[in-house]
Amino acid sequence: MTGFHPKNKQAWDLRVGLDGCVRNSSLDCRSDGFKLLKNMKLPETSKAFLDQTINLKKCGEICKTNCSCAAYANMDVTEGGSGCVIWEGDLIDMRQYADSDNGGDDLYVRVAASDLDEPPPPPPPSSSPPPPPPNTRVGKIVGISIGAFAMLICLLILFYLKRKKTQSLENRQGPEDIILNDGVIPPNRRDSLNETFIDELELPLFDFTTLAVATNNFSDTNKIGQGGFGCVYKGTLTEGEVVAVKRLSRVCDQGIEELKNEVRLIAKLQHRNLVRVLGCCIEVEEKLLVYEFMENKSLDMFLFEKEKSMKLNWKIRLEIIRGISRGLLYLHQDSRVTIVHRDMKAKTKIVVGTYGYMSPEYAMDGHFSTKSDVFSFGVLILEIVSGKRNRGSSNTSNKLNLLAQAWKIWNEGNALELLDESLGAKFSKNEVLRCIQVGLLCVQGQPEDRPSMSKVLILLSNETVQIPQPKHPGLFTRKINNKTESSNNGDDSITVNGITISILDGR
Repeated sequence: MTGFHPKNKQAWDLRVGLDGCVRNSSLDCRSDGFKLLKNMKLPETSKAFLDQTINLKKCGEICKTNCSCAAYANMDVTEGGSGCVIWEGDLIDMRQYADSDNGGDDLYVRVAASDLDEPPPPPPPSSSPPPPPPNTRVGKIVGISIGAFAMLICLLILFYLKRKKTQSLENRQGPEDIILNDGVIPPNRRDSLNETFIDELELPLFDFTTLAVATNNFSDTNKIGQGGFGCVYKGTLTEGEVVAVKRLSRVCDQGIEELKNEVRLIAKLQHRNLVRVLGCCIEVEEKLLVYEFMENKSLDMFLFEKEKSMKLNWKIRLEIIRGISRGLLYLHQDSRVTIVHRDMKAKTKIVVGTYGYMSPEYAMDGHFSTKSDVFSFGVLILEIVSGKRNRGSSNTSNKLNLLAQAWKIWNEGNALELLDESLGAKFSKNEVLRCIQVGLLCVQGQPEDRPSMSKVLILLSNETVQIPQPKHPGLFTRKINNKTESSNNGDDSITVNGITISILDGR
């Protein structure tokens, strides 16, 4: 548009115009002109001045003499036009329609003289002032009275505008404006947000433009995973920080309230063994979460691939098991609210529950508790020890899943046969047997027989504590066709720990 250019050229090229435009040249009230823009959607009128008694010509004259006037237009365009609308300050939410049939209006926008298509006409030549009329006593009194009254009105208007401008600046700089990496929630976008939610939130709010630029407009080349609720993208913020951006699908069942609850919860979680959430974005139909980016991807990328699994020696595997147990204990006991993870597995993919990791009572009856997470953790221990999946098997002749195999060889007294062959002889026999036994305790069929996570961590960390003998595991299985299994094994890992919340209990 004549006289203006995009404020954020990079975002504008990506068709993200939330930052708007700025003027090419500074305004000079004495020489400014007005550019006629046709077929326009007029700016929002929440801060405009309206006068139904004057026509467009008079409206333009008033706007010309008012240096704060940014644009003007007819209030009613029917029957030749009537009324006057004057905008001061920023022009918000305006656009030009390509087709005149769309019913756009004429808008006169103030631009600098240098940006007008035609130079402004030269000022009329100075001429000697006309002779003053005869002075009379009544004329002087009337003139002085009118002048004093006009000056009083001007002073009141100036005081009102100055006070209004001061309040506007205070509002912009108040605590409700949350700024991060040049990402500011625009005031006109805040209407869709619950102000109480913003006050309660203990996380920074990103604006959508910042995340769109960071992820190259959510391009496929930046996509690092896809789950049931949407896609996750790798992004780089303006300060160089690499993040993972979870963009919820617009058709996702998770609504605004569910997302708010999830954000409130995750904001309260701080633990070295849990992926941190860095912020969120809720603008109109867009719902996004920003997490720290994990370079090493998910555990299953290393555990179930032969070449990569050789990088996981026994010392690393044991530390992974203990680290996960500490993180899960934090969710169950040490955080400000009790959280049931409900989807503990090697691939942290965002789904409600994964067969092979689900406890029998959850899979069959939909009942879940902290003991459901303990069951899933037990499956994970056995997977880390064996390097094998509990879901499916590359050996079609083997009809037992991992839990059944572990239980069988444990009862036969050959528990070390479960150990991943890639470890060779470089492992501690006592540590391996202890992990297998704890894993079998966690996957026992009855929830009340399973230990709590605090007990699990003690059993894993203290070799002097006697471990009870496990009972029969819950061997719930579900047949998975080859096509589904192969799709789950693809390289679509997400670097974000997807937490699906089932239970929240205040402490």
